[in-house]
Amino acid sequence: MSRYGELQYSELKHIDLGEFVDWVWALKAERDELRAENAGLKTGYQAYEQVNAELKAEVDSLTREADRQYTTIEAYRKDAERYQWLVKNASVILDKKAAYQAVTGFIKFDTMPARTETESAIDAAMAKGEQS
Repeated sequence: MSRYGELQYSELKHIDLGEFVDWVWALKAERDELRAENAGLKTGYQAYEQVNAELKAEVDSLTREADRQYTTIEAYRKDAERYQWLVKNASVILDKKAAYQAVTGFIKFDTMPARTETESAIDAAMAKGEQS
């Protein structure tokens, strides 16, 4: 603590008034510096909070995009599995004019079914093959 901050009331009558006034002005200046520093820290913290909020929003956006891409990749993976299965089993299907029961009905591969019917028939045949 400063010299005058440690004085008792009884000692105040023996101090130099000019020195005391200088001390008070020094305290006010220190107070003003601390207030300015505090204001700067508040401003810095507010800027940090804003950047943090922006980063959280960006992370949320990127997470949604990653989820969307994962869904797309899973659809492509399923299509690739169908294609690989069809390539592996195509000669059997064409030689025997094979047909598979699908959700939408009985599908023959010597016709031109709709894509969803084809996918359903391939999925059913793949499931049947996995159970064997």
